[in-house]
Amino acid sequence: MKIAIICLAGIILLAVVALICLRVFAETLLPSPRWYATWTPIGIVMCALIVSIITLIWSARQYRDSTRPFVWLIDFASVNVDRILIYHPEEIAMRVRNSPARIKKVDCQWYYVSDGEKKIFHSWEASNMVRFPDESSQSGYTIREFKKKCEALAPGVVLERDIRIEYTALSASTIYHYKSYSTYTHGQDPTWKVISEDAS
Repeated sequence: MKIAIICLAGIILLAVVALICLRVFAETLLPSPRWYATWTPIGIVMCALIVSIITLIWSARQYRDSTRPFVWLIDFASVNVDRILIYHPEEIAMRVRNSPARIKKVDCQWYYVSDGEKKIFHSWEASNMVRFPDESSQSGYTIREFKKKCEALAPGVVLERDIRIEYTALSASTIYHYKSYSTYTHGQDPTWKVISEDAS
């Protein structure tokens, strides 16, 4: 942000100097100056200044997007000795990319509908965590006795999972969001089916 302010101040200073020089040139060197002889150069400089400001804003946004963190939660899976992918529906893993992130809040709710009423299956909340991007490791959460809890439900009951994350960069105050909604049917599919997903 400081770099952007310095660049903007430099552009404005150059524009002011250019305007003064053009005005002096128009008044001293041009014979019998008319309005177009004076204001045409000024208009050109103003257009250049507007283009420079727009370019500066665009560059600042590009820099912000290229250095901000990205955080989301995924289903955990492992590979056995036969190189077969084994899914673990009781586990979720947090992924962080691009830069370190300060996790302000994580809210995960697992629930199901029984007799027309939504009931809580499990919940997990966390806050004030710092996570670093790393390809070789990850953090997450595990629901203990997940299978036992699923077997206690009526056959065919579909679990629903709602995930919400709020996070920022370590040195910035802009809050980013991640939201995900998934469903899971015990005994039919070992994976969670993502219904909707959104991020900012």
